[in-house]
Amino acid sequence: MSERFAPQFAVPSSNQAKLALQQATPDRMPTIFEREGFRFFFYSNDHVPIHVHVRYAGGEAVFFVEEDVELRESSGLKVRDLKRAQELAEEHRTVIVSKWHEFFG
Repeated sequence: MSERFAPQFAVPSSNQAKLALQQATPDRMPTIFEREGFRFFFYSNDHVPIHVHVRYAGGEAVFFVEEDVELRESSGLKVRDLKRAQELAEEHRTVIVSKWHEFFG
């Protein structure tokens, strides 16, 4: 009777998982700016139309920013936090678009 080999996988602790994400972030998710706990970023393989991702308090939203700031989608953000994220995106729209062109060409 042959022995079966069962691969062993280590499940990372919550802190290890957070650290792995933080270490992967600069290459895969370039940060544009952070304000009041909101983090605005792109994914390195993002696509047009020009848009920005924002994370805050465990939630995320995506805004189109090419001409006007318009919500594309959101998940897990309170209405007041979503409103503040949109205000920040509007205030920094020029920077977001500039950074998009700088990063994606």
